[in-house]
Order: sequence, then structure tokens, then C-alpha cells
Amino acid sequence: MIIDIHSHILPGIDDGSKNTEMSLSMLKLMKDDGVDICVATPHYYCTERSVESFLKKRTAAHEKLTAAMEGQELPEIRLGAEVYYNPILKNLDNLHDLCIEGTDYLLFELPYKDFGSGVADDISEIITNHHITPIIAHAERFLRFTSYENLCDILEMEVLGQVNCGSLLKFSSRKNASSLIREGYIHLLGTDAHNTDTRGVHMAEAKKIIIRKFGQEYFDTIMRISEDVLANKPLQEIL
Repeated sequence: MIIDIHSHILPGIDDGSKNTEMSLSMLKLMKDDGVDICVATPHYYCTERSVESFLKKRTAAHEKLTAAMEGQELPEIRLGAEVYYNPILKNLDNLHDLCIEGTDYLLFELPYKDFGSGVADDISEIITNHHITPIIAHAERFLRFTSYENLCDILEMEVLGQVNCGSLLKFSSRKNASSLIREGYIHLLGTDAHNTDTRGVHMAEAKKIIIRKFGQEYFDTIMRISEDVLANKPLQEIL
């Protein structure tokens, strides 16, 4: 089973798919690439709207897309969110509602700046007080903004690391992604697909690169961990 743990497939909710037609096109590309389950993770910014307002909008987008998918053989959609870091997140009573549905796993986007121990402290508090396991979205991307040491301080916590398919395709980003993979910090794969062209799916291409550079067993492990996440297995049993 191939699982895309990070995508912006829902129509009209963020900077991802603009409409239902684009969402269907993206899902067809995913199907062609062998994707069985796609986790829809629209952006959530706690300074822009409440959790309740976000969930209401997400539900409406999902229902609209589901109706359009009827009768077509397309990847199954699971709901989640890509939650952007803010220190006030740790004080939200309903933060857990943003986890991937049916799980305690939350896709978490770090700040695009040089971050220090304060971010790690906040994540630690979220893990402890909210009983949430963060998935660090496109972890390789943050090496453009902070040190390897700062990033690894977070990746060595009780979290999972996710890499983008697109980062493996580009020479400029493949080095950072490969380094994190070799060090054992990457456990999940996501397309982070926003559309059909500039930020597309690329799952099949990424799979080929992973198998060529790191072996079939590593790719199978990533997908096994993805299944375990969706089954809400405890982190200690996954790793």
C-alpha cells in the first residue's frame, strides 16, 4: 500500500487545489502513481481562524470533493491538517482535533527562520500535555533556515520526520533530504502536492529515487510506518 501522508488536495481551502476539477486531476495523477491513500492536510494557522472554523471549512471542502469522486476509482482520502508553529498552540484545548483523523499524529510545520530551544520546548509541551505525536512536515526544507543541530534537536524528540517527494527530485534539495534519511530522521513520505504542475504529485518518481539510493526495504519501511500511523499505533511500536 502506498500512502501520501501530506497533500493539499481539498479544493478551495488553502493555497492548494483551487477547485474540484483540479482536485480530481490531482487524485488521478496520484492513482497513476500507485497511491492508495491520500491524507488531506490543508494549512492551519492559529492566528487566522479558530480550530472550529477551520474544521467546518475542511468538512465542506471534503464533502464537495467526495461527491465529485463518486463512481471513480481514486485514492481514499483521510483528513488532517498541516499546523504551522506558533507558541500559543500549546494552550489550545482542542489542538488534538487537528490530528490525522482517528489518530494522535499531527502534521506540524516548523517556522521558516533560525529557531532555537524555544520551539523544541513548545513541541515537548505539546507532546506531553496534549498526548500528540508531531510529524515534522518536509523536515529537509528547514535546513535552509536553521542549523542541522537545531533541527536534529527536534527530530530526536518523540516525533516522526516527513520528506517531500519533490525534494528528492531536485539536486538543490536532495542533499539535505538524503542526509536526514541516512541519519534515520525520515520516516514518512508526502507529495505536498498543491496543484498539477508547479507543485505536483511526483510519488512514482520519488519512489524510484528512494529505492535506487536507499533500497526497496527502506521504501517498504516508510509505507509500513505510514500504515501504522493511520492505524494509530504508538510511536514506540512503530520505530
